[in-house]
Amino acid sequence: MVPAVARPSALYTYSFVSILRHDDPEKPEPGIDAGQSSAYRACRNDPQATTYSLEMCQITEMKLQDSALNLQWPTTLARLGPDRVSILRAAERNWIKARNAHCNRKADEYAGGTLAPLLYGSCMIDETIRRTIWLEKLR
Repeated sequence: MVPAVARPSALYTYSFVSILRHDDPEKPEPGIDAGQSSAYRACRNDPQATTYSLEMCQITEMKLQDSALNLQWPTTLARLGPDRVSILRAAERNWIKARNAHCNRKADEYAGGTLAPLLYGSCMIDETIRRTIWLEKLR
């Protein structure tokens, strides 16, 4: 439920901007790449990696990125006024739904294949890093 003080335009800004600006998933994104752990980058670039080993790397990386996102919250909330905090919290719930739907759509393009879970995991990691960067910059 969106608080009564939330204007749809403000909610939109807090909710979906990072996903909707994601024009080309194949385009290198230095901020996203820099946010990935060195272990995850090494795993992705391992020529001996299997689908299973890549999925295990993604699970580990997602836990790491989710922790980074959660650690950013107190810093971001401390910068915002009380009226913006309630809007941001509501928007975050919407962002989670949008991120999950977006990543499911990306994986659905390859439904039934071994690439689908890897695309989903990669999308979830990238979108979580993108959101952490966005929260770091939010003023």
